[in-house]
Amino acid sequence: MSFSVQRLLPYATALAIEASSSEFCSRNPNAKHLGVKLLPNQLISLGGSGLCFKDKNLIKAVTSGFAFPQIFDFLANPKNGYESIVTLLRIQKILTSKGDSAEKLAIGLRAGIATTAAFANYDPLSIELLSDFENVVIQFKVEEYDLSLFLYRLEGELWKVNSLNPIERTSAILSFNSPLIASQAISGFFDHLTGIGLGHASVSGNIPLLDKIGYISRLVQRKLPSIL
Repeated sequence: MSFSVQRLLPYATALAIEASSSEFCSRNPNAKHLGVKLLPNQLISLGGSGLCFKDKNLIKAVTSGFAFPQIFDFLANPKNGYESIVTLLRIQKILTSKGDSAEKLAIGLRAGIATTAAFANYDPLSIELLSDFENVVIQFKVEEYDLSLFLYRLEGELWKVNSLNPIERTSAILSFNSPLIASQAISGFFDHLTGIGLGHASVSGNIPLLDKIGYISRLVQRKLPSIL
């Protein structure tokens, strides 16, 4: 894919939406998956033809909860556009609901990890930081819900996120001891170093890898709005 680093922020935002829809669809098989496609003229489509945003409007949609899509694309493909919007609204309803649930945390955590993966794949500093790591899998756990998500890079591939471990072993584990701490991590209010020191989270395995992923995650949180 031809990619300009100038579009990293809207692309990472779109990948967070795609990841949240992947998690949502795994629990709701009939829902519309919001696959991302970068288009010319600073446009990004979600879920195929019908729902398309300007780069700046996509970030606005996540920040404020609403932004107008490209109306002509919607009118040209109203059925597909409508189905994509319905999925977006259903995900938004879950993420803005009060309290924590396994579904809300799974969707939010997967989206957050996807933005970290986007920077790991396309941000020059992050690429250099992780250049020595291949065939590695990081497991993120929320103990109370027995919930796990995996960030991984296999040989010759990009960083990816999934709810399944691709190689049945882990290089490192970051475990949150409560849903509240996991929610704070997604929202950017969790200090990894202090939190681990206070026992709010635990780590094991390849600590240098976790440190570098943690650094990239904090970089992302400074640049992009949280979906929670």
